[in-house]
Amino acid sequence: MMTPEQALSRLSGHSLPAFIFCFGEEPQRLLDTVDAIVSLGASLGYSERDLFVIESAADWDDVFNAYQEQSLFSSQRVMLVQVNTKISAAQSDQLQKLVISPNPDVLLLLRADDSLYKNEKDARKAKWVEAWDSVGWVINSKALPLAGVQRWLQDQSRMLGMHLQSDAADALAHWSEGNLMSAKQSLLRWQLQGFKQIDVALLARDSQDWARYDVFALSSAILAQNVRDSLRVLARLQEEGKDAVLILWAVSREVRIWTALIDDVKHKKPWSAQLIAIHQLWGGRDKILWRLLERIHPSYLQKWLADCLTIDQEIKGQATGDAWRSLRWLVADMASCGKLS
Repeated sequence: MMTPEQALSRLSGHSLPAFIFCFGEEPQRLLDTVDAIVSLGASLGYSERDLFVIESAADWDDVFNAYQEQSLFSSQRVMLVQVNTKISAAQSDQLQKLVISPNPDVLLLLRADDSLYKNEKDARKAKWVEAWDSVGWVINSKALPLAGVQRWLQDQSRMLGMHLQSDAADALAHWSEGNLMSAKQSLLRWQLQGFKQIDVALLARDSQDWARYDVFALSSAILAQNVRDSLRVLARLQEEGKDAVLILWAVSREVRIWTALIDDVKHKKPWSAQLIAIHQLWGGRDKILWRLLERIHPSYLQKWLADCLTIDQEIKGQATGDAWRSLRWLVADMASCGKLS
């Protein structure tokens, strides 16, 4: 078992294992690792890519059947499987059997958040994980300590062609409260603005955007489907006296973007670079949103839009109810993929 950084260090080679499993509680590092693996796979001849989302036991049949299929074009392919449900004993047995007779033309890449296995110890108890670890890669993305977040931010800034000074890294780590997805968005924004040196003075000059950043942190937590972090950020915004109107704007903007794009996802219509730019889906946000929209029923979006209207009326005193309580319910429902509806 290895960290995302250890996996990335191995991508300088000219081969990939047939089986890779990525899991853990820090989504941005997992996302970056998966993107890098897929990119290397493409350069190694894995010209086809299939995406599967596991929401129920029946979905595994499609995965196992597809794994055995031969490519129509005699080419290699990557099978990306997003696992959103527990793996049964029967499914574990099947995953172990794949190791015995692998398909030489397929790279099977499974990804899951920490809802599947809460920690490395739990993952090691799974026999299929042990089997995959013996022949492939098992990558665990643990939450980083503060010092680790600072190092990660400096590494990211270097890859973006910028220099993040140590005191600025410390400030940004505290500012983002360990939300790497939001912190990376800040780095990308500064890169787009042409900054090469990131120091505390820049953060101070950028202070007028901190409120927007905090609101964006809420959007990122919702997109990452992390109910706990979403509610924590919302509570922090309320404690700091942020305007409920601003927060509602950010949440309703997410719902409107999701509503505008969900038909493309349901009809497997790729998003253009122009569309990604219009909705500011940079830094891997487009891939996260695509996977999320595959799981959301359009009726949820209509309900959330109606909820936003109700909250707006509560804020203006045009409807009875506690706007902050309604916001908490809406945020939790969105961050749980509509499970509260």
